[in-house]
Parts: sequence; C-alpha cells; structure tokens
Amino acid sequence: MNLLECESITKYFGKFAAVRDVSFSIDEGAIFGIAGPNGAGKTTLINMISGLYPLTRGKIRFLGKYIHDLPPHRRCRLGIARTFQIPTYFPFLTVEKNVLIGATFGTNKRENIKKRTMNVLEFTRLYEKKDNIAESLSLYEKKRLMLAVALATEPKLLMLDEPIAGLNPKEIDESMKLIKAINKNGVTIILIEHVMRALMGLSDRVMILHQGEKLAEGTPNEIAKNEKVIEAYLGEKY
Repeated sequence: MNLLECESITKYFGKFAAVRDVSFSIDEGAIFGIAGPNGAGKTTLINMISGLYPLTRGKIRFLGKYIHDLPPHRRCRLGIARTFQIPTYFPFLTVEKNVLIGATFGTNKRENIKKRTMNVLEFTRLYEKKDNIAESLSLYEKKRLMLAVALATEPKLLMLDEPIAGLNPKEIDESMKLIKAINKNGVTIILIEHVMRALMGLSDRVMILHQGEKLAEGTPNEIAKNEKVIEAYLGEKY
C-alpha cells in the first residue's frame, strides 16, 4: 500500500526551479532514501511534503487523501513528522519539556501525554538527560532530541534530513540502529543523507535528485550501478 504519493511536484523561487516535476510513491513500512549533490532539491522536497513550502504545482497524497493544501500542523496531526539538517529545538527548556511539546501539540491525542513523553525519552536513550537544558547537549544528543520530539507526535511518516551528518563512526552506527528500530516499530521513513554507507545500508529504495529533477530511482544495488548516478553524484570510486 502506498502511504505517500507525490505527483509532478514542483517548487519555483521566482524563475528558479528548486524542484521540477518530481513523482514518486513510498510503500507503507519502507525506508525511502533520497540523495544527490548539494542544491539538488532534497530539503526543498521534504519542505513541500511537510507543508513548510507551498507547491508551485503538483499534488501530494497521504493515506489516499490529498494534503498539499493543508498547513503544516494539520499534516503533522495526520501523521507526518520531520527533522532538520541543523538541530532545531527550544534551547532553554529541558529535554523533557521539548519532547512534551511534541507529545502535546503534534498529535490530536490528549491522553497519556506524560507517559508517551517518558517512553520516547527511554527509546531514544535520553531519559537520563531529561532534566538537562537542551542547549547543553552534544551535537549527537541534540540530533536525538530532535528525533525524540518528532517521535512524540506518533508519526506514520518520519522524514529525516541528514540525521547522521557531523557524527563520528560510533555515533553513525548507533544512529543507524535507532533508525532501524523506529522503522521496525511501524514508522515509514524518508531518509536524506550524504553518508552513503548509512543511506545504502538502511534504504529499501533510493531516489537520486540532480538539479531539481529525479535522475534515478531503484534499489540501493541498482542505484550503485547506474551510470548516470555515478557520473552525476557517486563518482567512479563508489
């Protein structure tokens, strides 16, 4: 079953086409990787899906319903959550209060908010840091906090924008395990990442964007052998 369907979605900034006529669908329960050079339109794409950017043209369906005219908070409450390249959080609130905000305002459910918050903190291994001010966390912990806030909304679709960038090898391995665990719990994932070991190791399918257009889509093995992708993005050594 297709959880998400994007039909020729396009975003212009003035005369510049950041994303142009990109179509794809994602099966429920999948991990869908998106890669491409800097400026290829990857973040713009998930900004359109989340509602941060309005579409210039095209359509987006989620769970069989068109959502491209809905504001971000309504898409979130339908089950779409996302993280950002640069950790985004309330810096002077505690870790627990950051996650509590996601649990309170990111979903229509009003029961067991405290319990959901604690469960998410334990799942993301932030429980021991729950009373710490968010700004005091390390980069790796801030990325996990942002992920925890998104999970507190109880998403069906979670979009991760470079969740591994800037991490050391051990942190990358731990992040990959966490992403797999999230997916195993029934959350469909869109993963944008430049760390190809993680992207190819986690994704069921991968889409490559180049200059705002879809260059290729396929399994990780198919993408790794695609001559157009090698020339435009991966390089001969890959």
